[in-house]
Amino acid sequence: MVVESRCAGLREPCGGAGLSVYRTECEQGYRNELQHAADRQQDVAQALRYAVQAAELAYRASQQPG
Repeated sequence: MVVESRCAGLREPCGGAGLSVYRTECEQGYRNELQHAADRQQDVAQALRYAVQAAELAYRASQQPG
């Protein structure tokens, strides 16, 4: 998985269980980044849908007689 490979280089500090803690924090941070990117992508897609709807309405209005 991409998350694990991105975080695989983390090193454990001497005498601790830090590796799993650091790796978990790294993986969670990376998942949060991916979620934010997905949210932004959905926002852009919604904005494009609104723009298309507005263009369609403007076109239809321009085709009305009068």
